[in-house]
Amino acid sequence: DLLRILGKLMQQENPFDYILIETTGLADPGPVAQTFFVDEEMKSQLQLEGIVTVVDSKHVLEHWGKEHKIEEQIAFADMILLNKTDLVSGQEIDALENKIRSINATAKIHRTQKAQIEISQILTLGGFDLTRALEVNQEFLNTHSHHHHDHEITSVGIEMTGDLDPYKLDRWLGDLL
Repeated sequence: DLLRILGKLMQQENPFDYILIETTGLADPGPVAQTFFVDEEMKSQLQLEGIVTVVDSKHVLEHWGKEHKIEEQIAFADMILLNKTDLVSGQEIDALENKIRSINATAKIHRTQKAQIEISQILTLGGFDLTRALEVNQEFLNTHSHHHHDHEITSVGIEMTGDLDPYKLDRWLGDLL
């Protein structure tokens, strides 16, 4: 799907300066990044500027070690936004940053609140480091490798006719959660 969508975007009359791709919270960034290196047309026309990972400073340690995708996202990142820094102490942030540095010593780290950062800092990372990506995952460029999906994450689609009451929906979602 990503190849198809990027192909359509590249055919636009007025080319884009940047295309920002956002994945779900626990997505493996490898297959998305791989798109820019395994397809000759993509490789010739687009440059992967970098991978940005947003880390929830308040809750990440609750999931650390249980969700290996957290460590993978941190290892692949060119930039890490330590977000929600206003919700934890300075010592906790320092400890978390040290833990992150033990996995990825080269990523730029920014401490943020509400993920506020100048967009220019994200759009001008200087290029994705393919050598480092291969160190993290030797099979990075192997398009025949199997991609495993996290079966703990699911989605549900509901179709109904009529008007939607956003207050009732919000209450229902609150009860569900």
